[in-house]
Amino acid sequence: MADVPLGIWRAALTSFWMAGLSTVVMLMIALPIAGWISHRRRGGAEALGILALAASPLMIGTGWFLILFPFVDPVLLAFPVTALVNALVALPFALRILVPPLRETVQTYSRLSASLSVSGGRFWWIVALPRLRPQIGFCAGLTAALSAGDLGVITLFADPDRATLPLAMYRLTASYRTDAAAGAALLLLALALAVFAICDAWGRRGAGGFRAAGRAGRLPPNGRFFVGAGRTGCRARFLRRREVDSAWCDWGLFARCFG
Repeated sequence: MADVPLGIWRAALTSFWMAGLSTVVMLMIALPIAGWISHRRRGGAEALGILALAASPLMIGTGWFLILFPFVDPVLLAFPVTALVNALVALPFALRILVPPLRETVQTYSRLSASLSVSGGRFWWIVALPRLRPQIGFCAGLTAALSAGDLGVITLFADPDRATLPLAMYRLTASYRTDAAAGAALLLLALALAVFAICDAWGRRGAGGFRAAGRAGRLPPNGRFFVGAGRTGCRARFLRRREVDSAWCDWGLFARCFG
């Protein structure tokens, strides 16, 4: 590591921010698509998520380069285009992880949420996202690690002064500075493992919070309970004991709505 030049550390910082940007873009694309697929039948809708595997990242980047070159300097859009392509590459894997638990959540809690007038953004914030937190953390870590180690689109857009860590390592190898390249490779490995571990630990840390809230609830002794208007604005209603004992009821939802 003593032979690693200072520019490698700047490249590592660039790769770190690139990984974060790619992760945010991936989640902004994957969550709405996963929500749409979860309301459809199995089959054709899920096949749409694997279309990104039909083309290589370098081919997608070349297409973007040819489109942008007549209108703008591609170097100015190096980071946004690279983050977008990395997000698209990770999208099929993210959908494969997110869709099954989200479909199960929709099937299990849709009736209860409808009875409480919890829909749209409130359904995502109160019900879906807390239950998907482990999967979101894993997808984010996978995308961040993939983006940190990607050497594809950035080779078309980057200038000599700005480069990601894989590109800087490639340049060191091409100039026969093998010791410095080996140190950069070790730093790249540590960076990829670190970003994955951070995201996955974030997801695992809150994995049991929603279920714990459900276990904290207690059924009333008279077999009925009253749900007031609360912050959801839904009208007061009575639910029977057999309904709250059914599989789709989770007291954590009431704890988050009215607690």
